[in-house]
Amino acid sequence: MRKINVLAIVTLIVAAGCFLGVQEIAATGAKEKEVILSVAAFEGGYGVEWVHETARLLEEKHPGLTVEVTTDPRIWEKVQPMFVAGNPPDVVAPGWLFDHWGAINEGQFKPLEDYLNTNAIDKDVPWIDTFPEGTFAAATNEGHIWYIPLFPSFYGWWYNKTVWDEHGWTPPKTWDEAFKLFDEMKKAGIGPIANQGIYPMYLTYPYLTEFIARLGGQKKMEACINLEPNSWTDPKVVESFAFLKRLIDNYFQEGHLGMDHLQSQAEVMVGKAGLVACGSWFPKEQEQVWPEGNVIRAMPLPAFPDSPFPQNVYNKDHDSALLWVIPSDTKHEELAVEFLKLLTSEKMAKYTVENTGNPTTYRGSSKWLPDNKFGQAVVSCTSYYENAEYTIAKRETIELWYPKLETALKDNLALMEQGKTTPREVCEAVQAVADELRKDPNVLKHVFSLK
Repeated sequence: MRKINVLAIVTLIVAAGCFLGVQEIAATGAKEKEVILSVAAFEGGYGVEWVHETARLLEEKHPGLTVEVTTDPRIWEKVQPMFVAGNPPDVVAPGWLFDHWGAINEGQFKPLEDYLNTNAIDKDVPWIDTFPEGTFAAATNEGHIWYIPLFPSFYGWWYNKTVWDEHGWTPPKTWDEAFKLFDEMKKAGIGPIANQGIYPMYLTYPYLTEFIARLGGQKKMEACINLEPNSWTDPKVVESFAFLKRLIDNYFQEGHLGMDHLQSQAEVMVGKAGLVACGSWFPKEQEQVWPEGNVIRAMPLPAFPDSPFPQNVYNKDHDSALLWVIPSDTKHEELAVEFLKLLTSEKMAKYTVENTGNPTTYRGSSKWLPDNKFGQAVVSCTSYYENAEYTIAKRETIELWYPKLETALKDNLALMEQGKTTPREVCEAVQAVADELRKDPNVLKHVFSLK
């Protein structure tokens, strides 16, 4: 494992004066390790073995190179001061609490479209063509592509099928069916819905985004993300918040407000709770508490059968914790690009899918999902996306484009969970921030469209 403090790495490089690029390594014919490429990444549910394997392969290709990797669950706390000081890592996935678009607006990242139009590794096609269509939609502004996502995120309710089979339970298709099931769970001494109460943003994916789209339609969801006047206070949006409040008050597991993601999700794994809303990183993240022989599956949220709008719409985006960028102050730009090309290559996609049990943004990578408990669980989640009317990228839009709006949403949802504010008051507070951002000429604006 290559865990090294990145600041120390940069200091070492400066002291040694050894900023050599790929061409310099080749020219010197160096046999000793003379060049250091610093890599930093978020460490979470997908693990980090694939980062270290990419580093190993790049070192193997360049004998004069050492790739130093730092990973941390709170990586933004390490790299933020380094960006401020002008000494960032050479290539980095700075994590979901890093202000990506604030850094872009300040010129902290290099645009990537020119590199993406060069050949991929081991393929006679442009690098960009190895990604599925639409991969860079949210990463693009004014013609420039600013980051490379690695993991698509699929969402749903996760449950322990082995426990459910013991009770004779089956996935509900409508909310009326769900409410009857929840009452049965209560009688069995099982909390119906686990929740990551310490992190209220989990309420926004998939609950709120899918509720707004299914109850109010595509245009209302677009309006909210695009900061339009009266979008968050629209009656159908308020209704969506009110429905979520109904679930919280009546069916969320007792004590959920004090649980983090690992605690609440483990409640489902061990049969203390019936369901938990989470992304497709869930199976791998719960590896350590997975009961021997138990089967874990996912289902979509139930439908609102009386709604006139499509119900097969789902939250789907890219994991905002692992969006890769090249800082403008990178010391080894050429090597940083090569690292990312290798990371997203077919060879590494196969390795990563096998290692994590999740597809990557390499085109067609889902066909390599392993036939084991991880791959089978993830397939149960990705399968219902195949017939989606459309999908909604919440984390790459609200969360990344407008952090202040995301903060208002999280903070007010936390108050609503605690019974300290009403759904309408939450919507009014969020709308006030949306209006402020829309009117602020210094805020970089984006346009979101569901196609």
